[in-house]
Amino acid sequence: MAQILIKGESVYKCDTCMRKIRMLTSREGIDVVQRCTITHGCRGKLLRLKDAKEVNSTPAFPTEVAGVQDWFQRRVVYTHTQPVKAKRWTIKHNLANNPLVYAFVSRQTESSATYTLTATAGAMWHKSTSGYDENNPYAPTAAGLYTYNGTSWVMPENTIPVGSMGNGIFEYMSLVEPDHVAIIDSNTVEVTFGVPQSGILQCVALASQNTSNPIIDKVVDTSTPFKLSNNGEITIATLNPSPNINVTVNFKSAVVTEGIVATFYGVDNTTSIASPWVGVGHVFVNGRTYTVRSFNLAQTPPTPGIVASGSVDPRMAKFTFEGLSSNIHENLILLGTSPFSTVDRIYDKFVDIATLNRFNPEIYYNTGEIYVSQSAIKSVYPLIYTVD
Repeated sequence: MAQILIKGESVYKCDTCMRKIRMLTSREGIDVVQRCTITHGCRGKLLRLKDAKEVNSTPAFPTEVAGVQDWFQRRVVYTHTQPVKAKRWTIKHNLANNPLVYAFVSRQTESSATYTLTATAGAMWHKSTSGYDENNPYAPTAAGLYTYNGTSWVMPENTIPVGSMGNGIFEYMSLVEPDHVAIIDSNTVEVTFGVPQSGILQCVALASQNTSNPIIDKVVDTSTPFKLSNNGEITIATLNPSPNINVTVNFKSAVVTEGIVATFYGVDNTTSIASPWVGVGHVFVNGRTYTVRSFNLAQTPPTPGIVASGSVDPRMAKFTFEGLSSNIHENLILLGTSPFSTVDRIYDKFVDIATLNRFNPEIYYNTGEIYVSQSAIKSVYPLIYTVD
């Protein structure tokens, strides 16, 4: 393949996919942000090559490799316009990222040739015409938008002039901090203000994502219960880092008023091969590190004996978790899909044990497996990250 060598280029090689890429050398900053930008989905790091022979043999474009998808940059900025005043703005930015948000809200001020009011610090004024004013020698001479800093009129920062609205009124946009910013998902953000506002909001992503093969939202049947277990094995993540813990559940019974308690002793900090999270010791969720562990809730005694006793419904034996903390985000159930191999892990959802209904349980045993209502499943962003 013909080579294209340009003075001022650098060659980088990924330590995972082992592919190489030629980049323009930046003389004022960094060339790359270290992560792989050659292969889609690759988690490798780019290392700069120094060997002249390997550098000179690198083509202008990465060599295609069968079975992998090339990485393509997508846009990293989205501007939302809010023409109608509202306290809550919902922005579908489609950046597949957790962006920084900058809100500019609409403001109005006096537009006149001279400022007739008493100037106070922070006052805004649009000088409508250029010219020197003998009566206001400290006023600016050029037309434009100004703010008073307590001593003189200066050009305002973090403002966007819009234009005259007539009748001596000028509109501009001013940068403000929203009262609250909520990340709905990787493509949606919601900002809230104390009072209704109109204006524009800009979302700026800190990293670019791949634009090829966009994820298509699937319609989820929320009426069908979700299967939590694989041959009875469920996986939990706890803030408690102890090597062994005890997990107690209470099966609700129509004949036993207080329910039937089942305790699983010595649940260790490892995961069974039956769990899709096998091999994972810790996960990072919402800024916290959890210890991952699994146990067989459905087929380990005393559950089979309780089911065989006839005191619970073998097709819907509802139960609650006992003894675990009632604080949310402290004990989670990690999810997976059939056939529950490592590639079937679900990284954007979990079940928070503390939020499960204790009076009308949403989790139950059914013929050797554990199920939960779809309404009990919570979405999470950023995604669950495996630590080891």
